[in-house]
Amino acid sequence: MSRVLILSSDIKMPEFHSAEALSITKSYYGRDCLEIDRFVKKTYFYEIDISATKLALLELKKYLTENTEPSSEVELWSIWLGGDFTKHYLTMPKISNIPNATLKDIENLIDEYSEAHFNPKIRKTRICDLSIDDISFIDNYTGVCLIVCH
Repeated sequence: MSRVLILSSDIKMPEFHSAEALSITKSYYGRDCLEIDRFVKKTYFYEIDISATKLALLELKKYLTENTEPSSEVELWSIWLGGDFTKHYLTMPKISNIPNATLKDIENLIDEYSEAHFNPKIRKTRICDLSIDDISFIDNYTGVCLIVCH
């Protein structure tokens, strides 16, 4: 199980590697990865490795400005992979509301509840307004999306 940051777009974008702050590469995970397919709906998606630093912010702004079209949007997703859906969710069922069951049944019911009640936290900004707080938003949480508009 691990967390992955995904940059998704409706237009194909180039890979990018800086010396220390930002890396954008074709995603190792394909559409057959259920967690990604469930969240990311845009045609192209890439793994992004970014630090919440001023240099990374400047590189991301430059990259998005040069590689997106006016009025386009990209999404930056922070997703937990590996089947533990509870990593994304803030509301959980009370055990007292679950009928007598084995621990495995309870675990399965929590996963089902979590999937049914998932509502990703979404933040939206423009490239010019992109801030270190926005980078921290996707870096510190899972099951969240930052939409960046050109």
